Amino acid sequence: MEKNNPVSLADDERRFIWPEPSEHNRDIVISIGTGCSTDYDGMPEKDAALSKILQGLQHLGIIRKIVMLKSVLQSALNCQKTWHAFIHSLGSDEHLLEKCHRINIPYGAGQSLCSLDDWQKMKDTKAEALKVLNGKSTSVSNFVQDQLREEFDLIARQLLASLFYLTIRTLDNNNGGDAEICHGWIKCRLGRSYERQFQSLLRKNPAFRVIDSLGNDHNLALASREWDATFSIQAQFQVPKESAEVRVEITLDNGSHWDTISGFPRQLHGHTF
Repeated sequence: MEKNNPVSLADDERRFIWPEPSEHNRDIVISIGTGCSTDYDGMPEKDAALSKILQGLQHLGIIRKIVMLKSVLQSALNCQKTWHAFIHSLGSDEHLLEKCHRINIPYGAGQSLCSLDDWQKMKDTKAEALKVLNGKSTSVSNFVQDQLREEFDLIARQLLASLFYLTIRTLDNNNGGDAEICHGWIKCRLGRSYERQFQSLLRKNPAFRVIDSLGNDHNLALASREWDATFSIQAQFQVPKESAEVRVEITLDNGSHWDTISGFPRQLHGHTF
């Protein structure tokens, strides 16, 4: 109850578990709200939200109303405030920011959020949320609904990408040249009992590439087309020594979209494995 939006608390815990900076990159951050009152274009309507809160307090005494109202308002405002503070703390790294998502279903024209104890309205609230998610709502514009669906598509791709990670075996200096050659394994986190789901991923023909800090694209060569019984496959790629960090990316739609796999970006130069 102390942390209405625990995103910063979760991020602190991540750093505590993985204190080494090169080992604790965020794969994805998702903050889910409880919905917000908006106009047809998705802009927040603060007065409408406040009106619904007041309606929900009508049966309470004046003192309890004031205490409850303060608590509810602080809770609602702190969630967004906490999220904005968290995003601000990340700086301007676009690759990091695109992994952070705040999802709040907009309840637009003719719709309203449930008051504090109006449990009977939950069914209608859920129905409207599903309409928005399926692009069939008439309370908010198609543009708003399309944006929300695009956000969910991005989240789905990033979650799938985070199933894959790289285990490094060796990092060779290529006989003193300007590049280093990385040998290792691409692995999938799915357990052996998820064979059917893993085969479904393989039918999407996953391909990988390496992007260095200079923006150059490097080929990531797989040893074969066959993944072993542990959902692993040998991989090799080359990156220039002057590159501060690299990203290994995956595509599951023949190159239309590329998303960073788990554990990246990270620095490789100078590490011993």
